[in-house]
Amino acid sequence: MARLRAATRTGHAAVEAAMPALDHTLTRERYARLLVAFYGLYVPLEERCLAGASAAATTALTLADRAKVPLLAVDLAFFDHPAAVLAALPRCAAVPAVASPSAALGVLSVLEGATLGGQVILRHLRATLGLEQRSGSAFFHGYGKHTGAMWTRFTAHVEAAPGVDMDAAVQAARATFAAFTAWLLAVQARA
Repeated sequence: MARLRAATRTGHAAVEAAMPALDHTLTRERYARLLVAFYGLYVPLEERCLAGASAAATTALTLADRAKVPLLAVDLAFFDHPAAVLAALPRCAAVPAVASPSAALGVLSVLEGATLGGQVILRHLRATLGLEQRSGSAFFHGYGKHTGAMWTRFTAHVEAAPGVDMDAAVQAARATFAAFTAWLLAVQARA
């Protein structure tokens, strides 16, 4: 995990700079657009992770329990985006390929790190927009009181997983950060 963090520090900073979630002038409308952008990115990312990870890699992590797309769908429904609207939303086509369990771990390191960081954003959303888990912030609520434990389990899995190709994991994590940044900037430019 230390190698992944060090190798992706620049990409992480670029995503933070491109994401308006902690902006003090954030409005509900801008926040809803951010959720739409996340939906368009998380759908293909989660699909690729599930497809690219082997059964052995997914058993310990239970990837389906870590899915964020359902949480985004709940939040978007709160902002008047029913399932029919979600089906028509644009999807990011430039997500990284996930050709191995090691690459899946690299992508997941970004997604799980975002879930952990979402706890800071959640406090900001409560304070500035009055949003709670059932009123538009389920995505940033993540695993709720279990977020820290889920992060600890993920990092322990990465550290103990046999045969992890760290080069593939780092490459996938960097590509994921790059996809996040490019997608967020493109969506904001269209708004």
